[in-house]
Amino acid sequence: MKPETRNLHHKRILVTRAAGQNETLRRLLEAEGAEVVEFPTIQITPPDDPAPLHAAIAGIDRYHWLAFTSANGVRFFWRALEAAGKRAAGLRALRIAAVGPATAGALRALGVTVACLPARHTAEALAAAMGDVAGQRILFPAADIARPALETALQAKGAIVERVTAYQTRPVTDAGDLPALLPTLDALTFTSPSTVQNFVALLETDAPANATGGAVVACIGPTTAAAAEAAGLPVHLIAQPHTAEGLVQSLSAYYTNT
Repeated sequence: MKPETRNLHHKRILVTRAAGQNETLRRLLEAEGAEVVEFPTIQITPPDDPAPLHAAIAGIDRYHWLAFTSANGVRFFWRALEAAGKRAAGLRALRIAAVGPATAGALRALGVTVACLPARHTAEALAAAMGDVAGQRILFPAADIARPALETALQAKGAIVERVTAYQTRPVTDAGDLPALLPTLDALTFTSPSTVQNFVALLETDAPANATGGAVVACIGPTTAAAAEAAGLPVHLIAQPHTAEGLVQSLSAYYTNT
C-alpha cells in the first residue's frame, strides 16, 4: 500500500498504555502510516499483598472456573502459579473464561484452552456467556481497581466468586513533556478507564477538552468511553470490535469519513 493511501498517514497518535505494553497497538498504527507517540499514564506492578493470590493458587482445586478480564491478569496470575510450582496442566479440571481476544491470546500462548470467549468484549457479556454457574466457585484474578461488574453479574446468577488482586495499576505522576506534545497530536487513544483518568489528572485543568487541542479521542470500549466522558473529554469513536485491531480500524474509518 502506498503511504499516501493509508488513512493514518502522517497522523500523530498518542498511546497511553503502560510502558512495554504498546507493541501490538504501535505495530498496527504504524502499518496504517501513523506516527506513534508513547506516553504511558499508568504503571502495572505486582500486588502489595500477594498473600490472597497465593492462597487462591494453593487451593486451586476447589474452583470450577478461572475468569480473566485482562492479559495483565493472566500474566501476573501465571507468574504466581509458576512460583508455587504449578503448571497449566494442573488447571485442566477448570474451565477458563476470557473477556476478549487479547486475554484469550495470552492464555493460549501458555497452552491453556479457553472455554468461554464472548462475542462482545465486556465483563457483563463474559458473565452472560459463562452460562449456568449457580453454585459454582469462580476465581477472578484482577487488577486492584477492576470494576466489580463481573463478580456482581456472576453472583446474581448464583455463583460463588472469589476475587483476588493479581496486579496493581498505579498512576504516572510526572507530566513530563505532555503539555508540549498535546498541540502536535491528531488523536489520543485510551485502552482502559485508568489510562484516561490518569491522563486527565496529568493535565491539571478543569477543562481537559480544551487542553487536548482538538485531538480525536478514541476509546477501545464503552467502559473506557464512559470514563473519558465522565472526566470531561469528548469521545469521537469507540472501537468496533473492542480490540487493538478494532481501535485502529475505527480510527482509519473515522479519517476516511471526515
